Amino acid sequence: MEDVQVFNHTKPPRIIWGSILVEVSKGNLKVTKEIPKYEMMSSHTARRSFATNQFKSGAGIASIMAATGHKTQTEFFKYIRMSPDEHSAAH
Repeated sequence: MEDVQVFNHTKPPRIIWGSILVEVSKGNLKVTKEIPKYEMMSSHTARRSFATNQFKSGAGIASIMAATGHKTQTEFFKYIRMSPDEHSAAH
């Protein structure tokens, strides 16, 4: 791989052709490894996406929280993925 870029944890990973570059430690060495995106997905990704998309589409918070199992709105709002501006508008 010629176009490999090492990144630190303060910057988001660079996405290439349906893969993502991640930095892994092997002993004292840090190696950049290309991993297909589908290997980075889990059922938790789907759960969080569901909650976020339902909220953004206007579904009721109580019904979403019932589906996700959140007990408080505070925890629910920490869980869903939204920009700081979207969070401010929602509260």
